[in-house]
Amino acid sequence: MNILANHNTKITNVSLIMLLMLVGFHLACGDSSETNDEASENETMFVVESIYYDQGIEFANSGDYQSAIDSFDRAVEVKPDFAEVFYNRGFAYVKLGEYTKAIDDFTQVILLKPDRPEFLTMAFYNRGNVYNLLEEYNKGIDDYDKAIELNPDFVEAYYYRGNANIKIREYEKALVDYNSAIVINPNYENALNNRKTLLDSGILVKD
Repeated sequence: MNILANHNTKITNVSLIMLLMLVGFHLACGDSSETNDEASENETMFVVESIYYDQGIEFANSGDYQSAIDSFDRAVEVKPDFAEVFYNRGFAYVKLGEYTKAIDDFTQVILLKPDRPEFLTMAFYNRGNVYNLLEEYNKGIDDYDKAIELNPDFVEAYYYRGNANIKIREYEKALVDYNSAIVINPNYENALNNRKTLLDSGILVKD
């Protein structure tokens, strides 16, 4: 629960949404100048990293997050710029409560600037969620800003940014965020409930 300062009103903060994204692999055509040996080596590395990555996804989906991390570690050893691995390993770290390591992995995704923009968006969003868990709300808000910039219809990012704004007593901004979430999804119950609670609290400055 998020509590409005100096009021007896409560804002619901449902479990943070951490999305585990399954990735299909596509073997890119090699440069025509590659020798047969180089092409064979590259294909072998691709197969190895794919196997470790797929194992990590399977472990994560079964709830065995430590084994998932171990598999993702092996995939990173083979391919250090594998953005999807860092993203999903960050998710696994969150599930184990290892928030600093999760932030490091989501940050690595951002630095790698993956070709798949949804991973960049989700890296900002989930890093923002972790900052909120650590009560570093301003950092969380900055990351939600970036996620929304990349995907203006990202309803959960508006909602959780609203909750973060509540925590730092930016109630007007929180109201704007809840309104934005509701415009995108008029049936978003959590945003509807939190907006009602905020409006009923009397905490907002009236003209």
